[in-house]
This record gives sequence, structure tokens and C-alpha cells, in this order.
Amino acid sequence: MILVHYGVHKNNNTRQLASCVVRNIFAAALLLA
Repeated sequence: MILVHYGVHKNNNTRQLASCVVRNIFAAALLLA
């Protein structure tokens, strides 16, 4: 899921990508909790 989400957003600017990564990490933390 994280890699797919990253692939979808990798063409965005750095700030958007960073925000996307943060959301991915947060989502992963919830799934792994």
C-alpha cells in the first residue's frame, strides 16, 4: 500500500511528497499497532 501510494504521488513537489510520506508512516503505524 505504501509503495503504491508513493508511486502515485512521486511526481508531485517535495512538500506534497513529504506530506504523503508522513501520512503513509502514520497509516502504517496504525496498521502495525
